Amino acid sequence: MKLGKIITLASTPVRLRLLAMVRSLRAVGCELPVWVVPFGDAPADRFALPEGCEWWRVPEVCDWLDGTTASPLMRRYQCFLEGNYQFVDTDVVFLRDPRAVLADQGGFVTSCGHWHNPGHTLTTQSEAMFRQASTTWQRLVFNSGQFACDRPLFGGLAALRAAAEDPAHAPRCFYPLADQSGVNLLRLVSGVPLSNLTMPPVAMESTWAGDYADADYARYWDDDARRPYLIHWAGTPMHEARPIHELFYQYLTPGEREEWDGQVRQRSRPPTGLRPRLHRYKRHAQRVWDALADG
Repeated sequence: MKLGKIITLASTPVRLRLLAMVRSLRAVGCELPVWVVPFGDAPADRFALPEGCEWWRVPEVCDWLDGTTASPLMRRYQCFLEGNYQFVDTDVVFLRDPRAVLADQGGFVTSCGHWHNPGHTLTTQSEAMFRQASTTWQRLVFNSGQFACDRPLFGGLAALRAAAEDPAHAPRCFYPLADQSGVNLLRLVSGVPLSNLTMPPVAMESTWAGDYADADYARYWDDDARRPYLIHWAGTPMHEARPIHELFYQYLTPGEREEWDGQVRQRSRPPTGLRPRLHRYKRHAQRVWDALADG
């Protein structure tokens, strides 16, 4: 594919993440424009973007999703009407120019390890749909925080809405707490073929920061052809010291690093007051939603 843009999704709380991601992209020589999907529409949800970045809100998609139970994370569905893009969450740094890595790839391309750990990518009922698609269905799931595609998954908003609003799909596609199961299911029903760069023939080393626990993490990258082109934290806790976090820290100014460290300290404090109850409520709500969705 011939990449024409990088797409991400952001709001003010992930501003430092986005700055580091964009700086890493420029550091590997990629000057492609960065389209930023707004997580929300309140003025507080937006901030000054770096040069070469612009907010990208498709009213027809966002207004449609806002009228459903969908998580704001699902605004990334805008990507499914585009082609020749790389989508990444903001908690990514680039190690290689994505244009070069993806130049010989086609279709829907990911580079994550969910094929050996499919948890969080589907629900009980959507797993049944994947099992009907292939006996090796695990290779068809991926992390919704990083993917690329050379074509639209759907030929317009009407087709996207029809797929998402299908009664068999809607509970996943409009899930209120997360986006993974909906994104995975829509890719499946689109029929656009998927390939994963961490599987043969490329067999790239892991792109997940959580797979690198020791100081000599770069020893896995001696073969440049198998070196990951990005590292994605994807829930890897930043308050736990890991040498690989330096790949992110190097793109923060001293003042930004101080700001980041303050945020990390705040998040790492033991939950007090309402926080434990809110966490329990969220887990309970997720179980109830899954049970209702799976009949």
